[in-house]
Amino acid sequence: MTRIEKITRRFFNFVDKNLQAPCWIWTGARSGGRLPHQRYGVFRPTWFTNDRKMEYSHRTSYILHHGLLLPNDEVLHTCDVPLCVNPDHLFKGTQQENVDDMVMKDRHTRGSRNGVAILTEENIVKIKMLRSKGLLHREIAVMFGVCRATISMILEGKNWKHVQNTGITRASEKILIQR
Repeated sequence: MTRIEKITRRFFNFVDKNLQAPCWIWTGARSGGRLPHQRYGVFRPTWFTNDRKMEYSHRTSYILHHGLLLPNDEVLHTCDVPLCVNPDHLFKGTQQENVDDMVMKDRHTRGSRNGVAILTEENIVKIKMLRSKGLLHREIAVMFGVCRATISMILEGKNWKHVQNTGITRASEKILIQR
């Protein structure tokens, strides 16, 4: 048995090819992402005799099915399932293409999805409304427990760009201010 055949056999011991689902789920070791959905499978393929390097399982799957990768090549998922190792769901790309794909699919951390965010999208709408009513940046900042510069960045459209304040009616405006 060749080295590649041994690696392939060992690799597929950790793959769940559920016939009901299109993804092949990695069941072996996982990387240490902060949240479960951020974890990727990891595998030590030992391509060479003394090679102890860990590799992401989806990269190993890509190599086994499609051929070698350059060190800077990324392997992206069409299915956006980090533990998927189905070669039909994997494609080669660059770091920039990976970031562009993430942004296009709205999977990036922004706004209240950021774990350290103090404000919410609803707060941003309120902030814009309060400024339109004539309140000063520092007054709004005190109300929301943030610094004046944060309010300025929001109102200048540099932060929280994805929040639009359109569609606010007079009735909802009164409710927002009262909260």
